[in-house]
Amino acid sequence: MVKKRSIDDNFKLKENSNTFYTGFLNLYCQIWPAQGIEGGLKIGRFLAGDKGVEIILRRSFKYFTVGAWYTKTDTSIFKSEKNREAEYKGVYISIPFAIFSDKEKRGRLTYGITSFTRDQGQTVRQPRSLFPLNPWDSPDYIKRNLDEIRVQ
Repeated sequence: MVKKRSIDDNFKLKENSNTFYTGFLNLYCQIWPAQGIEGGLKIGRFLAGDKGVEIILRRSFKYFTVGAWYTKTDTSIFKSEKNREAEYKGVYISIPFAIFSDKEKRGRLTYGITSFTRDQGQTVRQPRSLFPLNPWDSPDYIKRNLDEIRVQ
């Protein structure tokens, strides 16, 4: 359950705002595990109440990740013509902070490019989620590197 923020003050909720309920069926798979190629499918109701589907494809290699997403939702609920018949798509790259230091650093820098920032197909950002799973925590990676992991 979420409510919209005020346009003038990000710390206030919008007055007379509707409450939006989101819900998803998420399907994930390792398409080609040896090459680090994974996919995700999210079907459900997004933040603005628009129902639809999001497809995510990504490849992880040498601790870098590149990916793309495409989201198509029912845009008939939007009043603005700019949001009608629009699709939300883009590409991203994720780089570990450790490459900028001679010490191990946790975290990643993720940069995405999208056609436009629109209302359709938006989700609540969560600090931890099942997908995208860290590629180095995937069952395939652990299986292929179990002997090395045991030594550590």
